[in-house]
Amino acid sequence: MVVMFKAKNFINYYILKYPENLYSLRRVVCKQLSVQEFQAKYTHIQHLEDLWTELNGYQNVDLIVEK
Repeated sequence: MVVMFKAKNFINYYILKYPENLYSLRRVVCKQLSVQEFQAKYTHIQHLEDLWTELNGYQNVDLIVEK
């Protein structure tokens, strides 16, 4: 449950704080852009790559959407 809460907070925070970059977040989730490229593009968003990696590191958690 803690992982789901962290993931939900991460996405909600990002959407509310940076709505103009929502398309780029969608590209990361759909594997069209790496999280490293995303972090490099938006350096003002601190710890983005670290948090993404931490959340994806939990067993049975995958933030990627497969088509």
